[in-house]
Amino acid sequence: MTRTEYLETIEGQSYERLKRKIKTVYLDIEQEPKSKRSISNQEKLFFRQEVKRQLKEMNRRPHRGDIVLEIDYFTTQNNPPALHTLS
Repeated sequence: MTRTEYLETIEGQSYERLKRKIKTVYLDIEQEPKSKRSISNQEKLFFRQEVKRQLKEMNRRPHRGDIVLEIDYFTTQNNPPALHTLS
């Protein structure tokens, strides 16, 4: 059975899904979402340092290839910034 044929089976698809799930990294950063124009340099630096710290705790190396990024925003402000200005 070739790899292509194997990937067409239920077992092959389940195995590939499991491989992707193992590679998934979840980070939780406690920072109020702000638009690109209103976030300070200090807050940008905090975000980068927090990502680096959490990856280091998980013994993860830097990514050298393509990644998929999914971001969930939670805000406590009454009038939060527009979603398209956050990332």
